[in-house]
Amino acid sequence: MDELREALLAREPLAPDPDEMLAAAGRRVERHRARRRVAGAVAAVAVVVAGVTTGMSLLRSPAPEAPGLTVAAPGAVSAPELPFTLSGELTGYQVTNWTQSGTGFSAELTGISVLGSVEIWLGTEDPEIGQTSPVTAVEVNGGPATVRTVGSHGQLRISWQPAPGRWATILAGVSGATAEALELAAEGLSIKPVPAEALLQSLTVPGSLSVASWTGYSGALDTVVLCPVDVPSKNPPTFPGGLSNTSCVTVQAGKGDAPYAPLPAGNTSFKEVERTRNGDVYLSDDHRMALRRVGADGWVLAQTEHGDASVLPELVISAKVG
Repeated sequence: MDELREALLAREPLAPDPDEMLAAAGRRVERHRARRRVAGAVAAVAVVVAGVTTGMSLLRSPAPEAPGLTVAAPGAVSAPELPFTLSGELTGYQVTNWTQSGTGFSAELTGISVLGSVEIWLGTEDPEIGQTSPVTAVEVNGGPATVRTVGSHGQLRISWQPAPGRWATILAGVSGATAEALELAAEGLSIKPVPAEALLQSLTVPGSLSVASWTGYSGALDTVVLCPVDVPSKNPPTFPGGLSNTSCVTVQAGKGDAPYAPLPAGNTSFKEVERTRNGDVYLSDDHRMALRRVGADGWVLAQTEHGDASVLPELVISAKVG
């Protein structure tokens, strides 16, 4: 233990100074303000030409497809991609969890900057609709953007259109963030999909169900909510916290101790029902939960409260876990 403590102390001077990192971020904000003042003077001269060429470019460019799940029901459903890449002020931020649903793609990220942790959302509906708090008009990569205070903690959020038909927001994790810092962060977000860190890579969905949401937690736990096709995708149920529609099915993949949470209460007994090349499958006494062991410490669990329980074994058997 003493040797470990001495080794850590010897490396301490090599670690980056958080105060210096925050100070550097502040200097970038000041440089950005100066660039905007210069750019504003140039833009006043070139606005007519720029407006014409930009308009022609937008007319020639087709609107990109909205981010979505790769769904072909009945059939294989693959984990979604992260619909963005990070650079600039967001360099070094790590995605801790993400969710793809009928309302868009959202992600929480952690990092060291004047913004603290941030939440990013991408979708096809204007997030400013229905908002009434005061706004500050800014620009992101030359296009209009809006910064406003949202929530009860006084956090700032920036919203803009990164591409035709697409909207994005970044919510700062601390109340002391500035509009300039959010503007810089937004300019570091590009609509370039990259693979998401997903433990559950794919599964086969029966034709009676469709994907309502898919959530990933740093490659350690994935949760997919499948609902009957008549359940509106714009108002998907949430999990955990209870399914708003009890006919939906939840499929989870994880590592470590299998979640023997009873559903309904008191039902904790699993019995082995089938041995497959993908692992042993177990059913709860009421057949409302199906469990498959994956390797030494992995598992897939499917459960429903009042939905079609007959699909649960095939769901856990078809799940591909990475």
